[in-house]
Amino acid sequence: MLLRARGANVIAVEPGPGMAIQFRLSLPHVPLVIGDGNNLPLASASVDALTYAQAWHWTDQRTSVPGALRVLRTGGALALWWNDSDSAIPWIAHQDARLRRLFGADDSPHDPMARFRLLPSELSFVHRHVPWTWSVPLDMHLANLASYSGFLVLGKEATSTFLPRSSTS
Repeated sequence: MLLRARGANVIAVEPGPGMAIQFRLSLPHVPLVIGDGNNLPLASASVDALTYAQAWHWTDQRTSVPGALRVLRTGGALALWWNDSDSAIPWIAHQDARLRRLFGADDSPHDPMARFRLLPSELSFVHRHVPWTWSVPLDMHLANLASYSGFLVLGKEATSTFLPRSSTS
Protein backbone atom coordinates (compact mmCIF):
# COMPACT_ATOMS: atom_id res chain seq x y z
CA MET A 1 0.00 0.00 0.00
CA LEU A 2 1.89 3.03 -1.31
CA LEU A 3 -0.08 5.61 0.68
CA ARG A 4 0.65 3.85 3.95
CA ALA A 5 4.32 3.39 3.00
CA ARG A 6 4.52 7.18 2.57
CA GLY A 7 3.22 7.77 6.09
CA ALA A 8 -0.50 8.21 5.46
CA ASN A 9 -3.03 6.85 7.92
CA VAL A 10 -5.22 4.61 5.79
CA ILE A 11 -8.65 3.15 6.60
CA ALA A 12 -10.23 0.72 4.16
CA VAL A 13 -13.98 0.40 3.64
CA GLU A 14 -15.23 -2.87 2.16
CA PRO A 15 -18.86 -3.70 1.36
CA GLY A 16 -19.04 -7.20 2.76
CA PRO A 17 -17.27 -9.95 4.64
CA GLY A 18 -16.04 -11.76 1.51
CA MET A 19 -14.22 -8.71 0.18
CA ALA A 20 -13.00 -7.87 3.68
CA ILE A 21 -11.41 -11.33 4.01
CA GLN A 22 -9.61 -10.90 0.68
CA PHE A 23 -8.45 -7.43 1.71
CA ARG A 24 -7.25 -8.69 5.09
CA LEU A 25 -5.16 -11.42 3.39
CA SER A 26 -3.35 -8.81 1.28
CA LEU A 27 -3.07 -5.96 3.78
CA PRO A 28 -3.37 -7.37 7.30
CA HIS A 29 -2.17 -4.20 9.07
CA VAL A 30 -4.53 -1.69 7.42
CA PRO A 31 -7.59 -0.83 9.54
CA LEU A 32 -10.78 -2.04 7.89
CA VAL A 33 -14.47 -1.28 8.41
CA ILE A 34 -17.50 -2.81 6.72
CA GLY A 35 -19.51 -0.26 4.78
CA ASP A 36 -20.08 1.16 1.34
CA GLY A 37 -19.93 4.40 -0.58
CA ASN A 38 -23.58 5.20 0.07
CA ASN A 39 -23.21 4.98 3.84
CA LEU A 40 -19.63 5.65 4.88
CA PRO A 41 -18.99 4.42 8.43
CA LEU A 42 -16.52 7.25 9.09
CA ALA A 43 -16.74 10.27 11.38
CA SER A 44 -17.63 13.65 9.92
CA ALA A 45 -14.65 15.76 8.82
CA SER A 46 -12.29 12.87 9.59
CA VAL A 47 -10.34 12.33 6.35
CA ASP A 48 -8.15 14.43 4.09
CA ALA A 49 -8.60 12.22 1.04
CA LEU A 50 -11.32 9.75 0.09
CA THR A 51 -10.63 7.41 -2.81
CA TYR A 52 -12.80 5.13 -4.89
CA ALA A 53 -10.75 2.81 -7.07
CA GLN A 54 -13.05 1.42 -9.76
CA ALA A 55 -16.02 1.56 -7.39
CA TRP A 56 -17.74 4.96 -7.73
CA HIS A 57 -20.13 3.65 -10.41
CA TRP A 58 -21.61 1.28 -7.78
CA THR A 59 -22.77 4.18 -5.63
CA ASP A 60 -25.94 6.24 -5.78
CA GLN A 61 -24.43 9.67 -6.22
CA ARG A 62 -27.45 11.29 -4.54
CA THR A 63 -26.24 9.72 -1.27
CA SER A 64 -22.55 9.08 -1.92
CA VAL A 65 -21.68 12.71 -2.76
CA PRO A 66 -23.18 14.16 0.46
CA GLY A 67 -21.59 11.29 2.39
CA ALA A 68 -18.18 11.98 0.86
CA LEU A 69 -18.50 15.70 1.61
CA ARG A 70 -19.50 14.87 5.19
CA VAL A 71 -16.40 12.79 5.95
CA LEU A 72 -13.91 15.03 4.15
CA ARG A 73 -12.13 17.74 6.10
CA THR A 74 -12.20 21.27 4.70
CA GLY A 75 -9.93 21.29 1.65
CA GLY A 76 -10.06 17.50 1.39
CA ALA A 77 -10.08 15.65 -1.91
CA LEU A 78 -12.38 13.03 -3.39
CA ALA A 79 -10.34 10.91 -5.82
CA LEU A 80 -12.11 8.63 -8.28
CA TRP A 81 -10.26 6.43 -10.71
CA TRP A 82 -10.71 3.62 -13.17
CA ASN A 83 -8.47 1.50 -15.31
CA ASP A 84 -10.05 1.88 -18.73
CA SER A 85 -9.16 0.01 -21.87
CA ASP A 86 -7.61 1.96 -24.74
CA SER A 87 -10.28 1.69 -27.43
CA ALA A 88 -7.89 3.28 -29.95
CA ILE A 89 -6.39 -0.22 -30.21
CA PRO A 90 -8.61 -2.15 -32.66
CA TRP A 91 -8.80 -5.49 -30.82
CA ILE A 92 -9.64 -3.69 -27.55
CA ALA A 93 -12.36 -1.65 -29.29
CA HIS A 94 -13.83 -4.90 -30.68
CA GLN A 95 -13.67 -6.57 -27.26
CA ASP A 96 -15.32 -3.56 -25.59
CA ALA A 97 -18.13 -3.59 -28.18
CA ARG A 98 -18.73 -7.32 -27.48
CA LEU A 99 -18.79 -6.61 -23.72
CA ARG A 100 -21.29 -3.77 -24.17
CA ARG A 101 -23.57 -6.06 -26.19
CA LEU A 102 -23.25 -8.86 -23.62
CA PHE A 103 -24.10 -6.57 -20.72
CA GLY A 104 -26.92 -4.80 -22.58
CA ALA A 105 -25.18 -1.42 -22.71
CA ASP A 106 -25.74 0.95 -25.59
CA ASP A 107 -23.47 0.46 -28.59
CA SER A 108 -21.73 3.82 -28.35
CA PRO A 109 -18.07 3.83 -27.33
CA HIS A 110 -17.29 4.31 -23.65
CA ASP A 111 -17.39 7.93 -22.42
CA PRO A 112 -15.27 8.20 -19.25
CA MET A 113 -16.65 11.67 -18.47
CA ALA A 114 -20.20 10.26 -18.18
CA ARG A 115 -19.26 9.09 -14.67
CA PHE A 116 -19.17 12.69 -13.51
CA ARG A 117 -22.41 14.01 -15.00
CA LEU A 118 -24.33 13.48 -11.75
CA LEU A 119 -21.83 15.30 -9.56
CA PRO A 120 -23.22 18.56 -8.19
CA SER A 121 -22.27 21.52 -10.38
CA GLU A 122 -20.99 23.50 -7.38
CA LEU A 123 -18.18 20.99 -6.90
CA SER A 124 -14.98 21.82 -8.68
CA PHE A 125 -13.00 18.91 -9.97
CA VAL A 126 -9.96 18.21 -12.06
CA HIS A 127 -9.90 15.38 -14.56
CA ARG A 128 -6.53 13.77 -15.18
CA HIS A 129 -5.96 11.16 -17.84
CA VAL A 130 -2.89 9.11 -16.99
CA PRO A 131 -2.06 6.68 -19.77
CA TRP A 132 -0.20 3.55 -18.79
CA THR A 133 0.40 0.13 -20.28
CA TRP A 134 0.41 -3.27 -18.71
CA SER A 135 1.23 -6.26 -20.89
CA VAL A 136 -0.10 -9.55 -19.61
CA PRO A 137 -0.44 -13.08 -20.99
CA LEU A 138 -3.78 -13.90 -22.61
CA ASP A 139 -4.84 -16.24 -19.77
CA MET A 140 -4.31 -13.45 -17.23
CA HIS A 141 -6.26 -11.00 -19.39
CA LEU A 142 -9.19 -13.41 -19.67
CA ALA A 143 -9.09 -14.17 -15.93
CA ASN A 144 -9.19 -10.43 -15.26
CA LEU A 145 -12.20 -10.02 -17.55
CA ALA A 146 -13.95 -12.90 -15.77
CA SER A 147 -13.51 -11.03 -12.47
CA TYR A 148 -15.53 -8.02 -13.70
CA SER A 149 -18.61 -7.53 -11.58
CA GLY A 150 -20.83 -7.84 -14.65
CA PHE A 151 -19.60 -11.39 -15.18
CA LEU A 152 -20.05 -12.18 -11.51
CA VAL A 153 -23.69 -11.09 -11.82
CA LEU A 154 -24.16 -13.12 -15.02
CA GLY A 155 -22.92 -16.27 -13.32
CA LYS A 156 -20.38 -18.92 -14.20
CA GLU A 157 -22.37 -20.56 -17.03
CA ALA A 158 -23.00 -17.34 -18.96
CA THR A 159 -19.44 -16.22 -18.36
CA SER A 160 -18.03 -19.49 -19.69
CA THR A 161 -20.05 -19.13 -22.89
CA PHE A 162 -18.47 -15.73 -23.48
CA LEU A 163 -14.93 -16.50 -22.31
CA PRO A 164 -12.92 -19.67 -22.83
CA ARG A 165 -13.54 -22.16 -20.05
CA SER A 166 -9.89 -22.11 -18.99
CA SER A 167 -10.22 -18.46 -17.95
CA THR A 168 -13.18 -19.00 -15.61
CA SER A 169 -12.23 -22.20 -13.83
